Amino acid sequence: MRMSIPAFFLGQVTLQCREEVLSELLTRMMRHRMPYAALTFLGDGTVRFTVSYAVSGKILRLSAHHGIAVTVIRRRGIVQAIRFGLSRPGIPIGILLAVLLTAVASGRLWEIRVTGNSTMPRGAVIRELHAAGLSVGDLTSGIDVDAIENRLLRDSERISWITVNLIGTVAEVQIREKLMPDRSDPERSPANLVACCDGVIVGCEIERGDLLVKKGMAVRKGEILVSGIYDSATSGLRFTRAAGVIYAETAHDFEISVPFRHEVLTEDGDRRTGYTLCFFGREFLLNAPPDAVDSAGTVERTLYLSVFGHELPIGIRCRAVQAYRTEEAYYTPERAMEIAYYRLSREIAAIPGMQGLLSKSITSEVTEDGYVLSCRITCIRNIAETKNIEVALLD
Repeated sequence: MRMSIPAFFLGQVTLQCREEVLSELLTRMMRHRMPYAALTFLGDGTVRFTVSYAVSGKILRLSAHHGIAVTVIRRRGIVQAIRFGLSRPGIPIGILLAVLLTAVASGRLWEIRVTGNSTMPRGAVIRELHAAGLSVGDLTSGIDVDAIENRLLRDSERISWITVNLIGTVAEVQIREKLMPDRSDPERSPANLVACCDGVIVGCEIERGDLLVKKGMAVRKGEILVSGIYDSATSGLRFTRAAGVIYAETAHDFEISVPFRHEVLTEDGDRRTGYTLCFFGREFLLNAPPDAVDSAGTVERTLYLSVFGHELPIGIRCRAVQAYRTEEAYYTPERAMEIAYYRLSREIAAIPGMQGLLSKSITSEVTEDGYVLSCRITCIRNIAETKNIEVALLD
């Protein structure tokens, strides 16, 4: 016998019993006209079948009366959904809030789209629009577009033209920026190339400037390699911004010390979190935000709702404060050695302009307090460093 369609929509209950009592149970169910469906033999000596909510109560009472063991496996349907929602009040409250938010936000500005800006960041345009009276969350019926445009053109130092078009809950803003006066570029002022460290010149590639060194010459840190000043008998002094690369063989010494005893941070106590509702540019505290204390880390982030890739002006700001305490810890000699070699590799890789490693000499020592690593390398690197020519030198 199959379960009727109305009984299906009123809910289903999956029951289970042993195979040896199935015949007796089905006989009594058929005698009392109790429909069932999805009869399944599980292979472990048990059988499952599905009935409606109303029939499940009758079967449980009938089986208990005749001493037949029947177990409820799962309940599904409208009744169960209602019970689930009532046991978790956040679900119906969330649905109600969603309906209320939709009703409240239907007549408000949800998004401001800015086009035409090239050098002016979008955030700067939004701030000027806010000062002129246009913000996310404003009632669209109360937005005076002409007054906003006139106010912004009067007060802005960077916008020469603007038009605002309201399309539903979106403001399409097109702007034209003012031409800003050209300021002198410090990167185009006269400059020399000087040595950033001691070395022996091995090669030069010059784009501009007067080369003052040659291959095989030893130079000191701060010495001028390529001059940005030309002197001629016909035209006098001329200035340029020297450019190029000067390759030199250089030596570098490193000493890495890793103490066995060190301090680590450990979380101390529970993390405290404060929540703030951000709704169309306005903020509403949901609970008191925790105060930052000594030896505590603070993490703050805002999560906004997003629909089809568009961020909505509705979100939650979370401010979490976690206190820490310092504890003493110890490295084994093997671990200290690993850390020392890792730090050494980082420092060697951080040498600017390095083109190749010529030699490397490493010595190590294990002391009572830690692991000490000493290293000397020679390498080929670009030692040219740009240094602007002081104005006083031009007078």
